[in-house]
Amino acid sequence: MMLPKKLKERVEEESKRLGISEEEFIVEALSEYLKIDPECRVEVHLALLEKYLKEAGEFLEKGDCVQTSEKYGVRRRKL
Repeated sequence: MMLPKKLKERVEEESKRLGISEEEFIVEALSEYLKIDPECRVEVHLALLEKYLKEAGEFLEKGDCVQTSEKYGVRRRKL
């Protein structure tokens, strides 16, 4: 998805401040704006988790411990 530079910077700042990925921030913002039901939100977060775990496995295979730990990192947040 292409975002204007200022919007992308704002998403980066807010996601970093909240300690979540940019994808998670955008999902949360859209979910709140569109009033998505909690069951659907959980489904989206599970899909993101699966993606992160797959990426972590790929980084682990390459021996990139830093990226692996970032992908496996646990984020505390509300669903």
